[in-house]
Amino acid sequence: RDVTSFATRPSADLLPPSVVCKPFTAALNAAGQATITPANVFQSGADNCGTVSQVSVVPSTFTCASPSTNTVVLSVNDGHGNNATCNATVTVVDLLPPTVVCKSYTATLNAAGQATITPANVFQSGTDNCGTVNPASVSPNSFTCGNIGANTVQLTVNDGHGNNATCMATVKVDDVTPPALLCKPSVILNLDASGNATLTVAQVNNGSSDNCGISTLSLSKTAFSCINIGANTVQLTGADASGNTGSCTSVVTVQDVTQPVAKC
Repeated sequence: RDVTSFATRPSADLLPPSVVCKPFTAALNAAGQATITPANVFQSGADNCGTVSQVSVVPSTFTCASPSTNTVVLSVNDGHGNNATCNATVTVVDLLPPTVVCKSYTATLNAAGQATITPANVFQSGTDNCGTVNPASVSPNSFTCGNIGANTVQLTVNDGHGNNATCMATVKVDDVTPPALLCKPSVILNLDASGNATLTVAQVNNGSSDNCGISTLSLSKTAFSCINIGANTVQLTGADASGNTGSCTSVVTVQDVTQPVAKC
């Protein structure tokens, strides 16, 4: 037997390497994409000849449309044509907040002196690496007569992935509701001994009101004398702090009830 021929025959490595994977978290970039390498999910490997080379990981690219949890396959070899694989979990996360631009808004008080706004009222535009910008809240969102004028509010938006952004907006609160003037339909006014009489607002007003309160009440005529005996139409006018006005009329009957004084 030729023993020399066995000694010089080339040897072969037929044993595949062993490989252990590890989980990895991939963060999406500003373009909504993430890429991983084999090294990201390679934990350790062993081979009878000491060489474990990372070859590929599939899939290696992810987008906003990718599931949050993904299974990938890592492939390695030992340089002798023997391969091995393991599975790894890749968690895709979006850590970039959206951007948001606010706009001004005018809120009109209702008949009860109140106004409410929604996030959409002050949301102008927004962008996000994954394309979703949700107007979530605005604070404050309710106003009363005490807020008439300019108010600063904060709008908060989110991207649906736990990232928030804010911007500030100006909300102008307006009161356009005129006072509701109520007059007594008729008033009796008696002249005094000198033939004069003064009419007051209280004598004509019959419960006038306004959503934010009446600032001033005035009469078109307050002074009467003998020449006004009989029926007179008088207008009551009311104004609120925002300059809204309302009016009503009342019939004022002037009477002379003073007996003449006779001197003999």
